[in-house]
Amino acid sequence: MGGFNIYDILIDNPANLMLNIDMFIKDTKKYNLDFTDFNKVGITFKFKDNGIYVSKIKKDSIADKKNIIVGLKLLEINNINIYDYQLKDIYELLINKCTILFGIEDKNKKQYNWNYRVRVVQKNGKVTKIGTYDGYGYVYLNNQYFEINYHSYKYKNYKKKLGKQIILELDKNNLIIHDIVYKYMKSHKDYKKLKNINLYEKLIEFAKSSKRDTLEISKYVGDQNIYIEDYNYKNNFINSNDTILQGKNDYFLVDPEINKKNKNRIIKLVNNFIAFAQNN
Repeated sequence: MGGFNIYDILIDNPANLMLNIDMFIKDTKKYNLDFTDFNKVGITFKFKDNGIYVSKIKKDSIADKKNIIVGLKLLEINNINIYDYQLKDIYELLINKCTILFGIEDKNKKQYNWNYRVRVVQKNGKVTKIGTYDGYGYVYLNNQYFEINYHSYKYKNYKKKLGKQIILELDKNNLIIHDIVYKYMKSHKDYKKLKNINLYEKLIEFAKSSKRDTLEISKYVGDQNIYIEDYNYKNNFINSNDTILQGKNDYFLVDPEINKKNKNRIIKLVNNFIAFAQNN
């Protein structure tokens, strides 16, 4: 169950997003299942892209006979919203008879899924495989938890977000970068020239540089959660300039492989970083 967010040290994107569930879930259905014997129910769950999904159904099991299918997203257990639960959390609820709410996820959510796919840059400069953010400041990978350094921004004029200065907390020995950012970095023609450079140390140096401008997303860094709302969302208590609306001002959260503006933003940051790393 989530507590706060961590951010990519190069592009400022978060490891977690809060999505208005009504925007992305359709065809919900409740099932009454008895988990006294989990094997008889025949459901295998998997945590992926910040959600819990049905990954396997045992043939002729209770779930199979109820026509529960692979790919459904788990939404509620006994009327408890499990939006920010981890896989280990749900097994504390799946005891005896339960009412389960599943839903089919709208394909539009896929454009945001890349934000959840993060790698850890360790203090020795090595980069891990893709891990899972646990919502409490750790990335989990191969039975190991990596505690992540936190960063935010201080402004001379907070209301207008002017005079930005990064605040780095470097007591945790690990950073995160998104998988796709690492792929862009490795595909750069000069990446091999960085083989003798400690990536962790150089990313921290670059984070303090004026060459690192992540654009609009930087004003959300430090927030406990980043929310994406429906385009028609209205809330008088939230400044409309700060509300991220799907399809309007969310480009920096959309998959760069399908959003040219975001890809150009990230590629520019990668190019600037590699140039900086070679010359400093």
